[in-house]
Amino acid sequence: MKFDAETNSCVCESHSRYCKDQGKCIAFDSCCDIADCNPLGGNDRRCIQTKFTLQLCLNFNGGIHCRKAIVGDRTTYSYLQQSWDVYVDNLREGAVADLHAQRLGQNATFTIVQPNTTVTGVNLSIENKGGGLQGGSCETA
Repeated sequence: MKFDAETNSCVCESHSRYCKDQGKCIAFDSCCDIADCNPLGGNDRRCIQTKFTLQLCLNFNGGIHCRKAIVGDRTTYSYLQQSWDVYVDNLREGAVADLHAQRLGQNATFTIVQPNTTVTGVNLSIENKGGGLQGGSCETA
């Protein structure tokens, strides 16, 4: 989504449309709501909400833990009975992310983390392996 100074509002990029039910821009070929999945009426199919994910690997305590992080949700990474909670605060075009990591007494913020790069903080490094989409499809309810 980009800000349009002429209309003083946010607009979706050319390859996407705004989905009010999900509160974000989604690809044209993704479903937005139940109506997209049941064009002739009914409610036997539902729309799986579109979620943007990043594959992140955290290196701490001499070990590596990799998993998908969902934009806007907390994802916990654990190794040897210690863990970090990671939040993807913002995701830009090309899987460029702003990340926030925290655990008891420690916080780390990383901005503009490019795909296929590693950022390092105190006792922690995070590798951004790129992103993708989940959901955006219809399934039988």
